[in-house]
Amino acid sequence: MIGKLRGRIDSTGQDWLMVDVGGVVYLVSCSGKTLAA
Repeated sequence: MIGKLRGRIDSTGQDWLMVDVGGVVYLVSCSGKTLAA
């Protein structure tokens, strides 16, 4: 399990986002409510 990511948000969808961390891109699933916060 990953506890924390720090990087640049590469793209977002309805219930996910991609975070670019030093050239490695992580796909993060989360609710639309969380993304809107």
